[in-house]
Amino acid sequence: MPEPGRACPLCGESAKRPFLGPVVSSARGVPYEVVSCVRCSLRYTHPLPSPAELSQLYEDEYYAFAYDGATGDRAATGSGTGTGTGGTGGTGTVKARRSGIAWLASLFKVVLLRDRGRALLDRKPGRVLDIGCGNGDFLSFLKRRGWEVAGTDFSAEAAALARAKGIPVHRGDLASAAFPDRAFDVVTLWHVVEHLPHPHRELDEVERILRDDGLLVIEVPNSDCPTRRLCGTAWRQLDVPRHLQHFTPETLAAMLARSGFAIDRRQDFHAIDFDLVFYSVADRLGITRRTGIRYFSTDFRPASLRAKLAFLAFGLPIALLSLPYAAVATRLSGNGESLTVTCRKSRP
Repeated sequence: MPEPGRACPLCGESAKRPFLGPVVSSARGVPYEVVSCVRCSLRYTHPLPSPAELSQLYEDEYYAFAYDGATGDRAATGSGTGTGTGGTGGTGTVKARRSGIAWLASLFKVVLLRDRGRALLDRKPGRVLDIGCGNGDFLSFLKRRGWEVAGTDFSAEAAALARAKGIPVHRGDLASAAFPDRAFDVVTLWHVVEHLPHPHRELDEVERILRDDGLLVIEVPNSDCPTRRLCGTAWRQLDVPRHLQHFTPETLAAMLARSGFAIDRRQDFHAIDFDLVFYSVADRLGITRRTGIRYFSTDFRPASLRAKLAFLAFGLPIALLSLPYAAVATRLSGNGESLTVTCRKSRP
């Protein structure tokens, strides 16, 4: 059963107000809602799912799509998250289906990795840790550029895939890895923090293992983006109850400041944002429900001809509009689908 009476994971305040209604239910029928802290305005999932519930949720197609689709959180974001019942992206064991359009996944991966590489601010190669490293694509990308790499992940499948690429991976949470003080020049968390029940604990540990002149890079969904306002509970990156926090730029900055970090660079627009927009709008309009096609990369080929035609008829116009919409909406609002920040320590 879910754990009742969850307090705000940022400030500890127990008072909260409803943020998104009606109540969002998980695929297993357990009701959850998104609330907002009355003191610091952090939005978070309430109640807190039990470890058993989270473990079951991560066994769905979630992690499989991250492997096959290259866009990840993951319904769309990348190299794999992965702190399982403690937090991110998956303990799943589902094998990704072959889609026959591997070129699309490869293209997305190239765009994504280059985008993420820019968040390191042209830093000279050193030691980098990717928390929730998934299949190791990002670390493999950095290793080819001269970095000494390491990762953590809860998923046995993810760890095996990363190790097959020559990447050392600790299976488990960051604390159990027991890295030495000031061991890394860069630490990255790609769509990990929103999965953690107590994010500040992870960030405090990062502060300990990061060198004083090091960089922390974090990417999370931005719950202030226009698409969330447009699509409500159909916004793809809401992902309740796997996402336990729903950050805005302000609440993410406050969470980082609590652990001694200040934001040096902020990125709001990402080249693959149109993908998130497309699936959110498709869900909002019921296209996914009517056709049974949740992901183009995995579900389109085995679908019936009728479903394919319906998906193309309704989905193609949305797809064509998603890229300009994502660019213009981010420009006008200042908030994109995801929020990427590069941080430095704010205290010695």
